[in-house]
Amino acid sequence: MLPINNTMLSVTSISCLLIGIISTTNITAKENADYSSLFTEQKTACLSLKEMAKATDLPPTSVSKGRSYNSKTCVYKIKLPNKEVMRYSYGPMKIGIKEVKKEIHAYQRRKERNEVMYGMEIELSDTGDSYLLHQPMQGRLLLQNTNYGTIILANFAKSGLKLEEKKVKQSYAVKIANYLLKKHKK
Repeated sequence: MLPINNTMLSVTSISCLLIGIISTTNITAKENADYSSLFTEQKTACLSLKEMAKATDLPPTSVSKGRSYNSKTCVYKIKLPNKEVMRYSYGPMKIGIKEVKKEIHAYQRRKERNEVMYGMEIELSDTGDSYLLHQPMQGRLLLQNTNYGTIILANFAKSGLKLEEKKVKQSYAVKIANYLLKKHKK
């Protein structure tokens, strides 16, 4: 028993109070659909050029295939409205379910504490059941779902760009990530 505000509470009561506080401030996925066609390490489900144009809300002439050095990676060149060309790639990376949950939890804790380091943030996907982990300094966006030990690693900007430039490209990466999740949700 511990005294809190002149009331004796058990450790269990305190734990329940803390869990209640944490769960209300956490970003928590509401459901988990089947994304086995996306979160697989076997073969990456690449978007067609038409789908990529739709995902980015850009004309089809703004999107072309890029050169991939890996059969599991999808690569595109996207001409942005400011005429800059963005190289965008994504592919699977196996890290294990335990590591996925650990990483999501770490991002959630930093968000609770308003500790945004180098723009690293977490948000729920538009589908509401997966997470988007932002790493703008590295020009990366991670798609994660707690039911899968494989993540989708998306690269959208090279190092050396200003953070503002990366934020513009990151907004397109988020659109693409949400499109991928909507397409593969079963």
